[in-house]
Amino acid sequence: MVEGYRKFRNMRKSSYSLLIGGTNFTTWIPEYIPESNYSNAKNCVQIVQSLAYDMVMEYFEPFSTLSSQDQKTVFANFLMFFGNTEKLYNTCKAFGKMPDNDKIILSDGGYGKLGEISKCYTNSADVNGDPEELAKIFSTSMTYSVKVIVPAMMKAEIDDYGMTAIYAISLFNDLLTDITIESREILKKAKEETIKDLHAYFCKKGLSDVELTLAVSRVLLLLPTLEQYVKRIRENYHILDVFHMIDLPNFYKHVSIN
Repeated sequence: MVEGYRKFRNMRKSSYSLLIGGTNFTTWIPEYIPESNYSNAKNCVQIVQSLAYDMVMEYFEPFSTLSSQDQKTVFANFLMFFGNTEKLYNTCKAFGKMPDNDKIILSDGGYGKLGEISKCYTNSADVNGDPEELAKIFSTSMTYSVKVIVPAMMKAEIDDYGMTAIYAISLFNDLLTDITIESREILKKAKEETIKDLHAYFCKKGLSDVELTLAVSRVLLLLPTLEQYVKRIRENYHILDVFHMIDLPNFYKHVSIN
């Protein structure tokens, strides 16, 4: 799965350069990261939707064994989580070690600065509302992510393996209502295997029993926090959609807030 996630990142970088232009996603050195632009971010979300589906089909077994309808249900639930939590992982890589960081990486690989997020929505043909009002809607969610979640991820020393485990556990959600009993059992077993693999990964680092328990726990305890964050973002997008303040990516239009 880690191999699949790394392939996804390489494909996104190449696709962004080819379809949108620019050097986004080529480095996380702060001074070389451009400011985010909403139109670019919107286009990148649509690139990610396609690439993420290919990633889970090929590398996140047993997703490909589910029925076609259950694949759609499971992936629809996963995509919002993946797209928004990966931005926070990228924020960790770019700004996680900076004291009093006030920047977040957005969907196009560019940054937004707390208090100046409206700049990301300025001069975009996809924005219908006042950029300042748009920034206010996302203000609480973005501040929480930068000031609370990113530091927690840094404390957990999150890396590709830990983050991929979080993605997999989110994908293998056996508690979804609109899936078959057969798929529910498949996903439950896959989620358990992912947790076992995460435990084995930390075991190889030669940690003591207590350190091992803490390492695994720190990663797993990020999951409910990230889920709560994504729920807030989902609500933000719902407001934007209802009031037609912005042209959302197709997947985010009429998104459920449940």
